Amino acid sequence: MTAGYRHTAVVSSLKWQPTPSPSSSPGERLLASSGEDGKVFIWNTFALSKPMHIMTMDSSVLALAFTPDGAFLAAATSTHVLIWNMANPAVPAARWVRGQEPGWQSPNMNGTTLDEYHHCLCWDADGKRLAYGVNSMVCNHSLPIGS
Repeated sequence: MTAGYRHTAVVSSLKWQPTPSPSSSPGERLLASSGEDGKVFIWNTFALSKPMHIMTMDSSVLALAFTPDGAFLAAATSTHVLIWNMANPAVPAARWVRGQEPGWQSPNMNGTTLDEYHHCLCWDADGKRLAYGVNSMVCNHSLPIGS
């Protein structure tokens, strides 16, 4: 990595693209990094001098997850999840804002503390549903994207 192309705060997550996407070039192996600086970098690990793409979120990025086919990447902050199509990551393909809507399934749905330390994302096997976990709460959503 060269100066200027690095996270300016703690790196919060690293995820390998599970398999090259159909739009990947031969010799391309992608790694996503996220940080408390609100940035997501997409690196071609065969050419680490600078990231291929830089996506910016409005606060610390707390979790990352690629779809099983590697075509989409989800990134979560404490308030929302953005999803990018790796074929064209300039603009998010989908956005989900965390709120009080149905979908949160947890033994402790009401009364969750404001101190949130653990965040995770996970796609189902066909990349059509995304689960988002925050401490003791889990939300499971179908998203309007096709992988």
